[in-house]
Amino acid sequence: MKIKIIKEVISEAIDSDYLKQQGVTLGKKLGSGMFGVVYEIAADLGDGTKQYALKYVDRASPGYARERKNYQAIKKFVEFGKDTQDVEATKLAKILPVIYSVAEHRDGLYIIMEKLM
Repeated sequence: MKIKIIKEVISEAIDSDYLKQQGVTLGKKLGSGMFGVVYEIAADLGDGTKQYALKYVDRASPGYARERKNYQAIKKFVEFGKDTQDVEATKLAKILPVIYSVAEHRDGLYIIMEKLM
């Protein structure tokens, strides 16, 4: 049996004016995957300017809705793990990245998260 792998090309239509309005400075590309592209960014999210990661998912990506739902869920779960006495939730929240925002703008999803590496 032959398996044909098709890799979709993801449009990198990041709105740099939108990012500037949010106080975000776009840095180098850290990587890309099936559904999005990850960049290093500098931003002040309330604790001075620091380095974070920005994942951009184009609305045309087949994983757009899934990525939005998953990252919103991770954001809520990590916040819950910090605020609860549940031992398992607290342990799991420590290994998941902190998600600062999941925002839809024009044709893309902008996910600002903790930079893990």
